[in-house]
Amino acid sequence: MGDAEKRKKYDELGNNWQQYEQAGFRGYSRQQGVNFDEVFGGNSGFSDFFETFFGAGFMNDSGRQQHSAARKGRDIEASARISLRDAFFGTEIMLKTNLSAIKVPLKPGLRNGQVLRLKGKGNPGRNGGNPGDLRIKISIENDPVFEREGDDLRTTASVDIYTAILGGKIMISTFEGDLMVPVNPGTQQGVLLRLRGKGMPVFGSNDRGNLLVKVNINLPESMNEREIEYIRKAREASK
Repeated sequence: MGDAEKRKKYDELGNNWQQYEQAGFRGYSRQQGVNFDEVFGGNSGFSDFFETFFGAGFMNDSGRQQHSAARKGRDIEASARISLRDAFFGTEIMLKTNLSAIKVPLKPGLRNGQVLRLKGKGNPGRNGGNPGDLRIKISIENDPVFEREGDDLRTTASVDIYTAILGGKIMISTFEGDLMVPVNPGTQQGVLLRLRGKGMPVFGSNDRGNLLVKVNINLPESMNEREIEYIRKAREASK
């Protein structure tokens, strides 16, 4: 084969012209079609390539149109960043994809790094195939008051020395409002108060985690002489 003829093959078929010719391909037109998946194997990728440029249907050797199989569309990956409060109550977000804007409801109890899959919200399928899915990775911001541990929430509460010694009640803030919580007499620094069912909702169920409150005993910054005298008497009595 001369250089001119080789150059013509190259112009028609590119770098792989010899591979095409060895497989029995001698040129292409819309009137003379070739099933490239049969020539090069089902996973060759040549069928996808030529479908892109010449359309979804080819003509086989007998002149009948050869249609490609239906294929599912590609998935779309997205991310969403929400607050811990939104994860507690659930929320609704608006996502913009390369196709459109979509409103996505989020159930309570989502965890950091959790991936949600919305079926059929991805790229459209080919040749009648189903559309792909939309996969959303959730990122949850740190909260200034509560720390999450699984489905439990942790926080701290200040207790004055008199309540810690004598017992009483303190006010605890939660996402659902303030609660009055009893404190036992003789409560020590660092003790955990467990409020059952006041933690995070468990995703996909009606269960709830717990709220764990760490006691931080505050000593008074200044005391008058009368208070100091009472403490002296209390110390002597304890002996």
